[in-house]
Amino acid sequence: MYTNIPKGVKDPIFALNESFRNDPREDKIDLGVGVFKNELGLTPLMKAVEIAESAYVIKNQKTKVYKGLMGNEDFNQEISKLLIENESVRKTAAVVQATGGSGALRLISDYIYSVNPDCTVWVSDPSYANHTPILKDAGLTVCYYDYLDSDSRIVDMGRVTRTLVNSKKGDVVLLHGCCHNPTGADLNMTQWHEIADFMLMKGLTPFVDIAYQGLGDTLEKDVGGLNILLSVFKEVFITSSSSKNFGLYAERVGAAIVVCRDVERVSNVRRRLTNIALKSYAMPPNHGAAIVETILTDPFLKKLWIDELDVMRSQIKNNRKALHDALKESGYIGNIDFITSHKGMFSSFGWSEQFTDLIREKYGIYIVKGGRINFAAITTKDVTRIARSICYTQNVLNVGIAV
Repeated sequence: MYTNIPKGVKDPIFALNESFRNDPREDKIDLGVGVFKNELGLTPLMKAVEIAESAYVIKNQKTKVYKGLMGNEDFNQEISKLLIENESVRKTAAVVQATGGSGALRLISDYIYSVNPDCTVWVSDPSYANHTPILKDAGLTVCYYDYLDSDSRIVDMGRVTRTLVNSKKGDVVLLHGCCHNPTGADLNMTQWHEIADFMLMKGLTPFVDIAYQGLGDTLEKDVGGLNILLSVFKEVFITSSSSKNFGLYAERVGAAIVVCRDVERVSNVRRRLTNIALKSYAMPPNHGAAIVETILTDPFLKKLWIDELDVMRSQIKNNRKALHDALKESGYIGNIDFITSHKGMFSSFGWSEQFTDLIREKYGIYIVKGGRINFAAITTKDVTRIARSICYTQNVLNVGIAV
């Protein structure tokens, strides 16, 4: 009965990471998987996390009893404050803790399908690799809107709206709240207003995925676009992850949020979300959520965390400038101005699969297909070698950037 099992498909990023681990070369460099690394190439606990976990969470923990279907409600409240600036809007938000950002994406996807199964969800091309599989596995129809100008590698709002013209009333548009993955190209505030006006005119519902708050600009600026939408729309879907900005990757801490038309609808929507969760993981783990809640409710720890985020963000920006300058000095062919204007951990160079295969095989540099580089994984000592390897690969192939 269980012999003819369809062959599973390997996730390309985790497959790349597996190849990296199996590579015996001591000088190999991983620019693929999206984790922050310090100058030693390590991903240690943030100091605020370390203190919160040891001095508060573990020390004060007296039981491992379930927190309930909604998860840690103090965490839910604090995350909503971090994301939604208007208190009256927060009162209309149904917030449920989820198992990481991907778990939140699945929970919202299942919710959308349960209330609006005939809608299409529009996703940027390109987008986070797991967006489409999660949405489709929930039963939703997925279409794509153009996002980037291929030459400047910045957002082309004309292309965005030209493709979204084909959407219908009731459809959902998935937007990256900040630090677009994989491109690094974010909407500016003017463009957020433009997309808000366009979606309002078309009768579309925003779905905002926020996985990198604080790593693009400040915590407040990184949700500026979201709050523009919340000032216009009565219904908004939001997913949030604490993996990157708290460094809690393995703890799987996230939140699924549905902003409702009015306060009266909140309890019913929350019940619907928890009904969906009950059929899946039932209740999320509390440990990571307790750490986040502790940090956000303690003034000293919150300031320490924000200061650490500032340092991380500065390192990413410095890495961007360093690679930009090194590529220029090494004779890179093509536009690289976008590197320093992009936000967050990633930028996508648009390289061919042949390019990323060759730079991996010849120089031991692991880059995701399509040329996505994790700038949070670059160390000062490796910048020149990375830039030269990119340029050498370009010269070998004699093709510039793939279109």
